[in-house]
Amino acid sequence: MSETNAAKHLVLLGDSTLDNVVWVPSFKHCIKSLLLDKLPENSIVSNYAADGYTTDDMLNGSCPSISRARRRDEGDPFPDDHHFHPLEQLDTLNKQLNSTDNTTELKLSHAVLSVGGNDVREILHAMHKLQEV
Repeated sequence: MSETNAAKHLVLLGDSTLDNVVWVPSFKHCIKSLLLDKLPENSIVSNYAADGYTTDDMLNGSCPSISRARRRDEGDPFPDDHHFHPLEQLDTLNKQLNSTDNTTELKLSHAVLSVGGNDVREILHAMHKLQEV
């Protein structure tokens, strides 16, 4: 199989732009499905985005609150409901895929990040703080 036709592993990171299960009837039939339709056969899309997450939540982790139950209902639960740290999850996944125990050809190929909108939403009442964010 050529490199361009090799299966990909794409990871979504960030906020509800990517973790839209609360706002769109079925996440599996929206962004994830659209991406899988464009990727080579046997590709995987992992959702490490969390609705409501800010830049600080991405960097330091946080308790996902907005989409936790809905994602569980959709069969796409957070790896840890109490303190979800997407960058640590990404690092763990990358180590697993690159380990000598990994018998598949699948490697982490892409990460898509959407973050910043919730930072602004949180300071709408005090726009003068925008430079501090």
